[in-house]
Amino acid sequence: CIKVYQLFDAKRDNFRDTVRVREILHTEKPQHSLMWSECHKKLISGGPTGIVTLWNDMFANTSAPQATCDTEVRPGDMERAHEKVLSRQVNNEYLSLVSQVLPTSLKPLLKTLTRIGSLLGLSRGQISWIATQRSTIPSFLASIAEVRDLSYAAFSKLLSQAEYSDIGNQATINLHTEVVTALLVDDEQHLVSGSRDGNILVSDVELRQPIYTLRGHERGITCLGLASSHMLVGAGYSTEPWVWDLQNPVDRPRILRDSASPHLQRVVSVVCAPDQPHIYSVDVQGLVKVWDTRMISSGQTRAIHTIDTSLDLPVRDRKGHHVTDMCYFESTSSIAIFTRHTSFYHCKSLGDPTHAGDGVVTSCLHCADLNVFITASGPFVRLWCCTTGEVKKKYRITSDLHIVTAMCLLPQSQF
Repeated sequence: CIKVYQLFDAKRDNFRDTVRVREILHTEKPQHSLMWSECHKKLISGGPTGIVTLWNDMFANTSAPQATCDTEVRPGDMERAHEKVLSRQVNNEYLSLVSQVLPTSLKPLLKTLTRIGSLLGLSRGQISWIATQRSTIPSFLASIAEVRDLSYAAFSKLLSQAEYSDIGNQATINLHTEVVTALLVDDEQHLVSGSRDGNILVSDVELRQPIYTLRGHERGITCLGLASSHMLVGAGYSTEPWVWDLQNPVDRPRILRDSASPHLQRVVSVVCAPDQPHIYSVDVQGLVKVWDTRMISSGQTRAIHTIDTSLDLPVRDRKGHHVTDMCYFESTSSIAIFTRHTSFYHCKSLGDPTHAGDGVVTSCLHCADLNVFITASGPFVRLWCCTTGEVKKKYRITSDLHIVTAMCLLPQSQF
């Protein structure tokens, strides 16, 4: 599933002491990539079978309808409705009304059921019990309306108020043949997706179909970055970042190759500094390379700076050194490298890093508005101050048996 959390309390002007789940999006399979598209107002996720999901109308209607059932809740209503369902004495007209409103897919069903149930005056416990009766949910709702003495017209009006823009409404695009590992939206408002099938697809979100394919990576994509309005960077198991000109996608990509000290392992992250003409790439062994976009445009593909971050760790921690992600902070012109430790480097020197313990980080985010970055490690999410590198908050958001695979920032201080 995908969970949406409220991060910042605007009334207190501070971070929440505990994060509260605002929405739960049920998915058939784990999602490996996640992003928020501000221009499309959609949450976009990538799954393991090459399918990209567009979660529609994320904030189209944040206020719930205020209508409620006029009939007073009476003892025994649920029992009488249950008897009607068991004896199959459900009014077919009422049943037809419910079937028109309820979604056919189970994913958005629970939220719609909760909305209709609250309009009917049901308690949360009663709604939860009905949700377990998957094959007879419409019958239960129709029967409850009958035992509450709701007329057909009143029931029809009530159900019409339950039809609303819902985060559960979704559309899927089958773009790849393997897991979707990276997503971004370019300046033309096209969706760019990378996959372990080795292809990068540029797609039209509104038409829900690919426009063209960028090929070249034979061993799969793990990360994407947009260095300028038209310079796309992709990297992965091929160990060398590739750069495409989105204005001329038919041109051969430039391969960023530094013969003096090349990446020898798969590249796990590429970040593009918005305030500098630089691209940062890091491989799984901790080798960071800095590339100048101006040199790339002129045909030069060697790195301008290289640093082996594993050498900055204590000797006891170098064994099993495994980089999982990297994040760039525009406010301090710094990068963070995530292994079992988090290391902060100032981009002007890339030396004398600051270290902080955290555990293996599986995903990270930078929230420039709040001057924090967010890391997911095991069942915990931590908020770090970009200036001091100190942990501001620590939240447990899942059980020890689960891990967070992807995160993204949403409007209204949510993630």
